[in-house]
Amino acid sequence: MTTMFFESKCVCLSVFLFYAVIFQSLAQQQQESSAEILIKPDAIYENVFTFEVNNEPALKQIAGAPKAHYSYFWEFGDGTYSTEKNPTHIYNDKKGGKVKVSLTNNYGSGGVPRLRHRNRRDFQRRGPAEVPESKWKNRKKANGPLSKNEAVKLQNNHSPRPGDPLVCVLSYQNDSDEALPLSGTLYFFYNEKSFSYDNFSFVESRYHHQEVFQQGMPAGSISSIQSEAQGHLWVSRASYGYYGHAFFRDYEKRIEPLKGLPQYIPGGKADKALKEARKRYRNVLSWKFDQLGTGEKRNIFTSLETSPDMINDTTNTITYKAVMIPDYKDDAKEFTLKMTIQSSHDPNKMSVSHRKIRKGMIKRTGVTYTIKFQNTGRGAAGNILIENTLPEFLDPATIKIKDFYPKPAMCLNADTLQRESCFDTTRIGQLIKWQFKNIYLPGTRQSDREGRRATKGFIEFSVMPRKKLNVKESLQTRAYIYFDKNDPVKTNKAKTKVVKNVSLGLRAGLHSLTENSDDVLGGISIAPFSPKGIYYQAELAVSRISYTAFENVSENAPISLDPNGGPILGTITSRSEITSYYFDIIPIQLRTNISPFLSLGAGVQLSALMRADEKSFILRQYNPIRGVVPFPDESEETEITVYDWPDDKDSRFSDIETGFFLDLQAGFVRKGPSLGLRYLQRQSKRPTAPERSETTSRNYLQLYATFRF
Repeated sequence: MTTMFFESKCVCLSVFLFYAVIFQSLAQQQQESSAEILIKPDAIYENVFTFEVNNEPALKQIAGAPKAHYSYFWEFGDGTYSTEKNPTHIYNDKKGGKVKVSLTNNYGSGGVPRLRHRNRRDFQRRGPAEVPESKWKNRKKANGPLSKNEAVKLQNNHSPRPGDPLVCVLSYQNDSDEALPLSGTLYFFYNEKSFSYDNFSFVESRYHHQEVFQQGMPAGSISSIQSEAQGHLWVSRASYGYYGHAFFRDYEKRIEPLKGLPQYIPGGKADKALKEARKRYRNVLSWKFDQLGTGEKRNIFTSLETSPDMINDTTNTITYKAVMIPDYKDDAKEFTLKMTIQSSHDPNKMSVSHRKIRKGMIKRTGVTYTIKFQNTGRGAAGNILIENTLPEFLDPATIKIKDFYPKPAMCLNADTLQRESCFDTTRIGQLIKWQFKNIYLPGTRQSDREGRRATKGFIEFSVMPRKKLNVKESLQTRAYIYFDKNDPVKTNKAKTKVVKNVSLGLRAGLHSLTENSDDVLGGISIAPFSPKGIYYQAELAVSRISYTAFENVSENAPISLDPNGGPILGTITSRSEITSYYFDIIPIQLRTNISPFLSLGAGVQLSALMRADEKSFILRQYNPIRGVVPFPDESEETEITVYDWPDDKDSRFSDIETGFFLDLQAGFVRKGPSLGLRYLQRQSKRPTAPERSETTSRNYLQLYATFRF
């Protein structure tokens, strides 16, 4: 009875907890779903509306971070957008379209609500022809980030964070001075092939000027047709021949009218831009556009989902690319957007050009750091100080400023520093102080709309290493950013690891000094660059070895018969020569450079037999009869392939021969030319008679030349 009572209590408790979880989940969904877009019409103009987000969930502050807040990205359903919290927008027409807003969680834990869109037709009830002129307000041209001489550009609503939705804006304009409208095709390439997985997945695209959208290369374009043809090429070659296959007869018909178009010149600007982009990126979207007036700007919005498996490395950079190809012109306008993957939406961060860099490269190019910052306050910042302590192996005296923003003049003296806007750099040992004095950097939450347009700044600089730099050294640094008199904002750590260089060597020479001089070898070696102490070196090579397998001499042997049927005697000499071709692998070799001009090594070699040719000789020489040779000498020569990997093998040979060697090199053994002498001993199974073989140890003395890069 007691057992049943406790079982009943457990069941009731389980049911209670189950429904509690459900109710909590429903309550959370209700809280998120209660957030909505509110639209307020203007009191005077019927095409003017103000937008805001109502009931947005409260943010949970991340400890130690600046105040948590949302940032906003509005799409108005007509090809324009805003980053204000409560924007006011003027519509020039009455069409269909979706009003959307994307929120970004800054310095708060958790995600953001995904709000339902609002359709323009639900709130924009009348068009310009239906209202008095006095109640219809004219709007300026479409907004966008393009300057006068830019044709295409990309921007995001925020930096990518694993698992977050992302909105990308592709802006384009006719930057030509010609009065004629422009037509052409836009391409958006994403998901770099250098990553083994996709960083982004496509959700939808929103366009507002009758563009023709295609997920992939545009149908009917020469790029699309050629890509389709590549998939069928092997079928046509194997079975029908190029022109015999029905697909390629159709291919020729489809591509013929496109061949004369100037934008499809083989090897031209357009062709080169598309080929290079397709080599680098796995996915592409395209839009065919038309009637783009001179100076006219348009925007296309694309929603992407970021992969939860995206590399969560705040110093890693990913990209996507936009390309504009005009019709009837061999030209290409390109823009590549570089993005740093973020673990949180923090605009104050530090990134480095290389996560890993070879010692030789860092000595030639150094490393480049970028410090980004943003004023997230309610007012403008007038003085910004950035402190950055460089790793001890980097030389502060070699710093070169590549770019920065805001861009005041450089501070010339103390008087300038006090009164005028200027940019100053101070170095105290490894500590670098970057100072923006008397500037105006707006805050993201200040009240005036015009002042919020440029709230971000950055410093990009390169620095060289000191002469003494250890391999496997980890260079890491971070920045501290002071906005006016506020407490410093600490960035992430930018880390770089210095790794060994790889040296490639070319090697060629004689396989044996004691046997046939025409036996040769050639290959490559891979080792650390300019190594010290004992180091590993791997080698790959091909070699040729020829030798006499067996030779028999039979004296007074019957060669033929005389007219009476008696034997005619003589000497029969038979000989077999083998020529073998090997693929040599040296997986383990230990070397040491005992001086800049002398190197010693020892290792293990594996030689795989690829092919063996056997050449047979027979010579018949008749004995003299009463001082006279009755017949002239007779000879025969035949050559056959007795071993051909992988199908035709001969049991008289070893498939793999193992060996050990000692090696000496003299010359420029770290970088440059040198000569080498190698003693090689290896076990091999080889023929000793037509049907017999034996395994023995054979020695070779190799002489070779090598050049190490």
